[in-house]
Amino acid sequence: MESIDNIQNRKFHEVFEYITPTLTKSFQLGNELLDRIPYNQVEVLEQIEEAENNNQIEYEDYLDLLPKLNLNVGDTQNKFISNTLIKNKNYKELIELLKRTKPFDSMPMLNLYSYARSICGKPISNKEYQKINADQNLLKKNTEQYEINKPHFKNQRSEIKF
Repeated sequence: MESIDNIQNRKFHEVFEYITPTLTKSFQLGNELLDRIPYNQVEVLEQIEEAENNNQIEYEDYLDLLPKLNLNVGDTQNKFISNTLIKNKNYKELIELLKRTKPFDSMPMLNLYSYARSICGKPISNKEYQKINADQNLLKKNTEQYEINKPHFKNQRSEIKF
């Protein structure tokens, strides 16, 4: 299980918040089924109740509002929210805005990430590209290694008693 430890203990590049690496079928199935595990429903219900009592706007609602607030300033073609994010060099929020804007929503996420960083004045360096490629290769190699060495369970019955 050394390959899983390599994946869990590594600090990956921040671009992996936006792109999903290609994983083997076992990992894809595991990620799909992960949401179905009722691990702590009481805490989730408490968080929902707390959010209902809180008057702050949810982050997802805020992200949905960004494109609607990105209006032209005066008679110019300058967009208010885009210019503000670029001035503040906030490329993460800019990525979220561009993901919801028409010509950019069909762009691959790695290209959109690179574009947002470059217009904010923080282009991706060669060292960062090397880190991204190394992380992708590590994920691919370790998931393939796991597929080869994964444990096989045959005719095993399990029971969970509460």
